[in-house]
Amino acid sequence: MKKTITILLLSGIGICLSNCTRNPLSPGGSKADSKFFPVVISSLSPKEGNPKGATKIIIEGDNFQQGTQVFFDQSECTQVVVAQNNNITCLTPAHPASKVSVTVKNPDDNSIVLSDIFTYQEAPLIQKISPTAGALAGNTLVTLEGNYFLQDAKVSIGQLDCQNISVQSPSKLTCVTQAHVQGAADIVVTNTDGQLNTLSKGYTYQFAPQIIGVTPSLGATAGGEQIVISGNYFLNGASVSLGGSACINVGLDSPVSAHCTTTAHIEGSVNVVVTNFDNQNATLTNGFTYQDAPVVSSVLPAWGSIQGGTSIAISGSGFRDGVSVDVGGSTCSSVQVLSKTSLTCTTAPHTESAVSGEVITVTNLSAQSGSGGKYRYVRLPDDLSGTHIRVWLKADSLNLQNNTPVSDWLDSSPNSPDEKNNASQFTHTKQPLFITQTLNTYPVIRFDGVDDVMSITSTGISSTFTLFFVARQLDTLATMHVIEPDCGTKCEWIFPKNENTFQWKDTSASSMPFNTTSFNIVYLDRTGTTASVRINGSTSVAGSVQNVTGSQLIIGKRNVNNTEFLHGDIAEIIIFTSTLTDSNRQSVEKYLDAKYNLGVL
Repeated sequence: MKKTITILLLSGIGICLSNCTRNPLSPGGSKADSKFFPVVISSLSPKEGNPKGATKIIIEGDNFQQGTQVFFDQSECTQVVVAQNNNITCLTPAHPASKVSVTVKNPDDNSIVLSDIFTYQEAPLIQKISPTAGALAGNTLVTLEGNYFLQDAKVSIGQLDCQNISVQSPSKLTCVTQAHVQGAADIVVTNTDGQLNTLSKGYTYQFAPQIIGVTPSLGATAGGEQIVISGNYFLNGASVSLGGSACINVGLDSPVSAHCTTTAHIEGSVNVVVTNFDNQNATLTNGFTYQDAPVVSSVLPAWGSIQGGTSIAISGSGFRDGVSVDVGGSTCSSVQVLSKTSLTCTTAPHTESAVSGEVITVTNLSAQSGSGGKYRYVRLPDDLSGTHIRVWLKADSLNLQNNTPVSDWLDSSPNSPDEKNNASQFTHTKQPLFITQTLNTYPVIRFDGVDDVMSITSTGISSTFTLFFVARQLDTLATMHVIEPDCGTKCEWIFPKNENTFQWKDTSASSMPFNTTSFNIVYLDRTGTTASVRINGSTSVAGSVQNVTGSQLIIGKRNVNNTEFLHGDIAEIIIFTSTLTDSNRQSVEKYLDAKYNLGVL
């Protein structure tokens, strides 16, 4: 009897509701009838169950009698089984979701009530999982959202227990997937009351994306390039980055092809990264190259024949192997990129350029282009139809050292060797000097204004001819004599001293003012007694002259005396044996203007 009394006192959980009076001990020390001992509940499990009922409950305690009844609030448990007066099992009745009290009542009306000890709990509800897919290797942190998640709930994905489960609230839990074969898998959440919920094929174990290539693999640093990425296992919602810069407007054409538009990035090769929505990603090392657009700053030479075949050097930036070069709409051939700032190519045939010249365009493999510079296609004097060059003296035809005296200025005309008209000076002290790098990198022949002079002994020029020369005066106090026939005072061509004019001797007009200290294109023509002079393409003198000719040409001196010598530079002299059409005249002037970069037309 003492032992029984001690348990009741320690438990402290029994509440005697009726008929709890103990019988006095019999004289023989026998125990009183058990119906006089209060009902005791020491545990109840589980403490949650399905509102539909039928949850198996185990109640442990003492003094349970056969025929004991169990109530959940006012609803009676079914299939009650009492074992050894300290264990009861039964199935819960249906009840709306809520906390309820549990009552155990013996047939002798002894009973006990535990208030709000059991919760009718809805089954777990899975509404969302994020991400919805992950790696075959597992180790993906997933988040389940829904309701009625209980602490210590279990989660399985594809029949494998999820690891590191954390129930953060009744509506949210997280866990980490295990490795699994490829494919869709069911998600199951099981509460501690045994209730569970399944999201059929709610999660997919899938391969990581793979990148095979990028087309095009080059693009502008400014972005805006549409690229196509080929590979495998690309998923809707995938993102793409190039060197850390997001590729925008990502679209999935198929699991093996995606496209997007590049954004700005500094120049250089970068990694291409595709990241699926499950955070698995693939990297193609140096899969794309950002390139600066080409810039064209200058071209040398800046002119060449309309026949093409001129090797030109283009300076700028952003040049790379594979660039194409266009000069005024004609494709340059034999392109060689020497560096990012320099390339060479060979011009193609083209029509004659306007004075403004042609734009040069360099286009790289990423279709970026840059334009600039000016190149002029010119008709060379010996390409002019219906003309004949009698004398062609070019300073650049001589291969001499700087300041070398010139004894023979060789004729560059297309005439046969026995018809060449070389200018000569055999007296060393009277020879002009060869001066390099003077006019647009070209050399000139410099006359000292003292006694330098050259001559052509017999030109065969009649009273009909056309003359061009490019020259300048270094001393404006002296009368400028560039070239004159040896025919006395009746056919002198002079720049009178102290006057910025040019005149044909004995004409009634003189030229408009011009700067004789700068290089100019001077044109003279004569047909019998009619002559004209043009300076830089503009008519300056026109009138009648005497019909006198001379076979010898004097260069650098007034032929009627020995006191008026040219102090200046001559770059080129061209003499035709006929007058020229306006078109041909303009072509020669364009040639001289382009070659020497005079900018006077």
